[in-house]
Formats: sequence, structure tokens, C-alpha cells
Amino acid sequence: MKLTYAAQPIVYIDSKLAFRYELLLRGWDEQEQRWRLPDSFEIPAEQQLALLDKALADLPVSNVSLNLSYAQFADERVADQFIAYAQAHPEIEQLTVELVAAPNMADIKQIGKRYREAGIALAIDDVGSDNLYDKVAPLLPYVDCVKFALQNLRATGETAHAEHDIAFWAKIARESGKLFTFEGVESSADVCLAKRLGITRAQGYYFGKPMATRDMPKRRYNQILENEHLHLQNG
Repeated sequence: MKLTYAAQPIVYIDSKLAFRYELLLRGWDEQEQRWRLPDSFEIPAEQQLALLDKALADLPVSNVSLNLSYAQFADERVADQFIAYAQAHPEIEQLTVELVAAPNMADIKQIGKRYREAGIALAIDDVGSDNLYDKVAPLLPYVDCVKFALQNLRATGETAHAEHDIAFWAKIARESGKLFTFEGVESSADVCLAKRLGITRAQGYYFGKPMATRDMPKRRYNQILENEHLHLQNG
């Protein structure tokens, strides 16, 4: 199956400026003539990095995140390849690895340390749904960001306490000195909720659906993300 990365903006809510793009793997369905979720996300690191190269050539900012499964993150050889790539591309503003499953303490201390020392930030995705507090809390000193996915609660019909849960995780991130991203923002009501809770970074269909990187605007922003860089350096 032919693979590519689709990109979805992560924005500052007040300005709606896309300061980062999450790269999401897609596969070409020859029968249906469309891009869809691939049959497997477990692709070789060298293939991921080749796709990353292509995406960076098209994106308006070189601040990107991509997802690694637990098995990929726990593989020292994958870490070697990602670290070598980051060191060979100092022009990248920020490369972030999003962990779709919370790793164990040994892996985050050993392998996660290698990523962060190489300037690659780590984020734990889907906190509050797939990755619950008891598992995530001990890992917070070893990561840079947590992401709360409201779409996961919508999918399971468990939105009754969504505001409480989002506020809880935003507070945990703030008190831990971690960046916080609110995912699944799909309406102006979601934006108002984020602002009411003091959340500044968001992602979701309201700001843009995943799209082919070749269709991205070619203008590059000149803004240097000083606050975020300082946060990561001091985290």
C-alpha cells in the first residue's frame, strides 16, 4: 500500500496560528481511489523518516509531531534512526514524538531520555481516555506535553464529565510544567470551553481537518516559537 502523511494543524487558540502540524499516516486504497487509515501503523523507521522528509518540504512550518506505537518507541534501533535524523536536520524547529500508549518507567527513563537529549520532545497522547492518570502521572517528569482527545469521549458516548476531565488534565499539565494540547475541537462551543479553562493550544476539525501536505499553503511563517522552545529547554 502506498503511504503518505496527512497533516493536521495544532494552533494557538487566540490567533488561530498553526504553529505545529501533527503528521497522520494514510494509505492509498486502490479499489476505492482514496486515502484511508493504513492496514498497519507499524512501518519501518526509515520509511517514516522518508515520509517525514517529503512532508517537511511542503509544510509552512518545520514544527511537527508524529506518532510512535509502544513497540516502536521501545525499540532502540528506532531511537537511533530518529536521533540521527534530528541531528542531521538542525533546521527543523521542533520534532515531537507522540506516544499513543503510555510506556513503562524503564523505557521512558532510558529511551525517552535519549530522545529528549537529542532535542526531540515527547508527548503522551489520549490522556484521560486511553491513557489514564495512574499510568501517566509517574511519567510526567520525563515528557514535555500531554494531549487530551475529546473525540475519544465522543466516540464512546462518555462526554458527560468532559469539562471536568479536561480541566483536570489542563491543571495537571500546568502544575507539572508541561505543555497541554486540547484535541477534538470541533465547534465554537469547544473553543469557548477551552478559553474558559485557560487552554491556549488546540487541535481539531474546527481549525482544520488532516489534509495532504502537498495541498498546504507554501508561505512559511517567520515567527520563531521562542516561548515553546524555552519551555522545552527548561522542562
